[in-house]
Formats: sequence, structure tokens, C-alpha cells
Amino acid sequence: MKFGLKLHSSNHLLYRDAIDAIESGLADYLELTYFSSKTSNLDLLRESKIPIVLHSAHAGQGVNYSGPELDRNMRELAALIRAADHLDAQYIIVHSDRGQIENLVKVLTTVPDSRLLVENMPKAAVAGGDCVGFSQEELGFIMKKCSCGFCLDFGHAFKAALSLDISFGVFCNTLLALRPSMFHMAQGGSAVEYDEHLDLDQGEIDLSYVKDVIHDVGLESFVTIEVPFKDGIKNTLKNIEYIAAL
Repeated sequence: MKFGLKLHSSNHLLYRDAIDAIESGLADYLELTYFSSKTSNLDLLRESKIPIVLHSAHAGQGVNYSGPELDRNMRELAALIRAADHLDAQYIIVHSDRGQIENLVKVLTTVPDSRLLVENMPKAAVAGGDCVGFSQEELGFIMKKCSCGFCLDFGHAFKAALSLDISFGVFCNTLLALRPSMFHMAQGGSAVEYDEHLDLDQGEIDLSYVKDVIHDVGLESFVTIEVPFKDGIKNTLKNIEYIAAL
């Protein structure tokens, strides 16, 4: 499997560190959460030719594709796709967040793109209420209507299974039926039902099982490590080393 670093486009001063880590084999690609108002140094990434995945900003960062602000969300998606073109991104991941699934479909179908992947959500939102796109049924509906692929987030799946009171393995099997194109990995516990993004040596998720699942899908699968942002990229590299050795 191929392990990815995660940065935001506001972390542009760390692009050189990420490029060096990938070129030296400490990581395999960069997943970049793109903010349309934060575009400094994108040419540095483009010129480096490192593999890149783009991730949309989400509701906690001011962009909610399932929300009612359709015109604004369509502009954000168009800007995200232009950035993906500029960086030659392999995938473009979007959150379904909170609101109405019909709003999400309207936004994603305005700018069709074969690189688009919808990411599964926890059932419980940090801000309260339920997220859109936590179940196989909702995700399958989105994928069919929008002709997009799927990114399986194991941390989100663990939390959704907790909310639904079913086993993590059983729930993952329902999501694996959607044939994910890539994965997100983080840790979490059972004390709360919302997302946590803990370091990989904490929490209650069986990461040996997760690695087995990913291996069954394909040895070249992209796996972005989504852990607390500490010491620049050093904490993510530490977690990549941990999971690679597990």
C-alpha cells in the first residue's frame, strides 16, 4: 500500500518538506485539503511532479456541499477542480457533511469529473445532528447519481458502526461492496460517536484488520494518514512508520 501525507493549502510553507519526504521514500504521495482562498506555492507542488490527491474543504472549514448555499458550493467545487487540473491530481475527495443529500447531488453534477470520490462520514456530526453519506445506501445513491467513486475512511466507519450499534467489521463489509478507490486511516475510541483523528498507536480500531482489508483490495492502494498535525509533517511520518511496521 502507498501512504499519503495530509496538508492544507494554508500549510504552504511545508510543501518543500512534503516533497522531500516523498522523494526520499518516507511517504508516497500528498493529500492536500484545498482552500480556494489559500493558493500560495501551488506551482512548487506542480513542478515537483509528486503524486497528489486533492480534498475539498468541509463544513468545519466553511464549505458544506450538502448545505443550502448551492451557488457558492458550485463555485467552490469548480475552483477545486481547476486546482486538480493545475496539480494533475489523481483523485478529488469531497465530504457530504450535513444537510440534504439532494443539495450534494445538485452540486456534484454541475461539474462532472471522473476523479471525484465521495468519502463516507460518521453518523454523528461534531456540531450535532446526523451527517449525510454515512451508510452504504446513501453513498451508493450519491455514487450513482453523480457518477463518482468512493474513498473509505476507516475512522469514520468505526464511528458510524458505533452509532448504529453494529460491529466494525460487518459495517466495513457493507462499505467495501462499494469498491473504494482509496482509503483514509486514523484512530478513534468508543467514548464518543463523532470523529477524533487520533494517532495510530491510540484508540480502539483494529488496524491489523484494516491493513488486511486494504491488502485484499490491492497492494497499490492509496492510504492517507489523518492524524493530529504536530511538528510540521513529523507526526504524520512517525505514524506512517508505525503502521508500515504493524
